[in-house]
Amino acid sequence: EVSAKDLIAGHCGQTAPKTSAVCAKAHGGVLFIDEAYSINPTGDSTFGRECVDTLVKEMEDHRDEFVLVMAGYPESMKVFLETNEGLRSRFNNRFTFAFDDYTIDELAAIYISELHKRHYRLSQGLEDRLPKIVDDCTAPELRASQNGRLMRTLVENCI
Repeated sequence: EVSAKDLIAGHCGQTAPKTSAVCAKAHGGVLFIDEAYSINPTGDSTFGRECVDTLVKEMEDHRDEFVLVMAGYPESMKVFLETNEGLRSRFNNRFTFAFDDYTIDELAAIYISELHKRHYRLSQGLEDRLPKIVDDCTAPELRASQNGRLMRTLVENCI
């Protein structure tokens, strides 16, 4: 798993070799780029364009050697994929997967799981009421944009 910082260098001309090296390490496996849109969010980053151009070339030149998976929020990914025709054509609707946001009950379960990882427990009454508390205390757009990370952050802030 990599992010934009693992692919983009700080100086002109260094991004392509850095991106190629990351792709080469993935040969025989999968290269997963989380929040891929951060590579070139608006399409106007010189370093981002160099990275995307290199990814497209690596995908073409080594298509039988590794799989590239990019993840991110749907609208941001849509804008990102439009920054390069070669990129967009390789990630068409046949290869796009959308995952539903967690339900309130699932978010409550994530909260409880995060507590358990840290050796904390809720009282049974509070645990039973947690889904309603999550629903009442978090805005729907915040739950949608942060999902499980929101629950982890809440646990960290509570501790």
